[in-house]
Amino acid sequence: MTAYEHRDFICVKDLSGDAGLALNESAVNQTKNLVGTEAVTIKGIAEVVRRAVGDEAIECKDARPGECGGKIASTEEGERDLGGEPRTRLEKGLRRYTERHKSALEKA
Repeated sequence: MTAYEHRDFICVKDLSGDAGLALNESAVNQTKNLVGTEAVTIKGIAEVVRRAVGDEAIECKDARPGECGGKIASTEEGERDLGGEPRTRLEKGLRRYTERHKSALEKA
């Protein structure tokens, strides 16, 4: 995976709220994409993590055989039929996660 391939992420908290909407009749036997709305490069993810946990070097490597360059999944049907949409940006979600993790380590 190269530093410039991208992925779409969704906060589990956002997803868990939307998962209950999948019980609606409009979702029966349907596949819906529930992903984030921001395409984030692998390097971008590494930079967000570095800001959250401390200044570490980022090492980029060549893509592995078979890696996709990143695809943008349409969330239109999921938002329309289920009424759900992502609300938490990647950086905010990662910051909350690392704060909770650091707090748990301090208590241990």
